[in-house]
Amino acid sequence: MSQDPSTQASGHANPYAQALAIPVEPSSGAREAMERALIEIMRETRRPAQEVSVTALCKRAHVARSTFYANYHHVDEVLQSVERRLLRRIIDEGAPVLSVGVDAAVESFSNVMRLVNEQEPLFRLFVVDVPNERFMHNWRMALCGHLWDRLFCENGLRGARGELRAHSIAATVNRQLMVEMIAGLMMTFVTFRFEHPNDVSMAEIDILLPRFVQAMDEIW
Repeated sequence: MSQDPSTQASGHANPYAQALAIPVEPSSGAREAMERALIEIMRETRRPAQEVSVTALCKRAHVARSTFYANYHHVDEVLQSVERRLLRRIIDEGAPVLSVGVDAAVESFSNVMRLVNEQEPLFRLFVVDVPNERFMHNWRMALCGHLWDRLFCENGLRGARGELRAHSIAATVNRQLMVEMIAGLMMTFVTFRFEHPNDVSMAEIDILLPRFVQAMDEIW
């Protein structure tokens, strides 16, 4: 049975810590070529990695089949490698925000959005063109991890002068529910922006997101 959120102590361990510990395999010229080739094929064909043959991948990457099998067991492992590298960058972009509280949570997401803009073709591929549920789930969990660190870690439960925030002792809403709702909203912003590029701007997101996070923080 899960613990009553009203009895959780401040500084409760981050339940999403594992999502922030994404391992990344050492890179090599051959691995980079195969990862790049897979993304190119998926983007051109709008087909998932599971439908890309080893032969087609090796031909595009200009590597031998023996090189492929020296690095991977199947094509989906190539995709997983791409996902982990991108997730690692997402996590690293959000991590430098050392402050805590609502503003810090929004700043952390803004840092990630800069990466989304920088790597838009790859994010668009995973979010819209060839939807990747595994990547989207892991991205959402990483966002939850950052949000938890900003809002519910020991320092996040304290105000600017170090005093305990009023709602740090008796929570009325499950903390994990709160961070997953906020993370879900963040993912919705990204998805909607890709699906309707002419109907939403980052300026609108910059206005709406802080208001939503602040409202959730006040409810909690």
